[in-house]
Amino acid sequence: MTQAKTTRKNKSQSVARKSAAKKMTASKIEPMNRATQSESPKSSKKRQNKTTKNIVEEKRYFTYMVRCADDTLYTGWTTDLRRRMRAHNGKIKGGAKYTKSRRPVKLVWFDAFDIKQEAQSREYAVKQLSREKKLALSANLDDGDKIDEANSL
Repeated sequence: MTQAKTTRKNKSQSVARKSAAKKMTASKIEPMNRATQSESPKSSKKRQNKTTKNIVEEKRYFTYMVRCADDTLYTGWTTDLRRRMRAHNGKIKGGAKYTKSRRPVKLVWFDAFDIKQEAQSREYAVKQLSREKKLALSANLDDGDKIDEANSL
């Protein structure tokens, strides 16, 4: 065979491969499109809203303050306050580097939010407070029973 014939043959084979690949891709996409087309737009919208609503209702974000063994204060935010307290106290893996050498820590204040950004903003605001204002904030807490429960873990 000459080089010109080989080149034409290679080109035709590559064109055939490309068209076969397109057909395979199209056949994989079509069943997914059929499934989404079979649903009415209202039902898919309801499912999306329900899922989003459940996530918002289930998610809680907490800003918290703990007192370390050396009487310093540490402020942070979390989605699971009990787990985070256990991590700070070394019962499970995790916790902040700052609190690892200052154990045990005791929860002295927390606040709950529905939106993560609000919890993070509150954490920043609390960190900007003086020590006296942080202590006053923890002294005014109405949820003393919840704090005792979290500390008992």
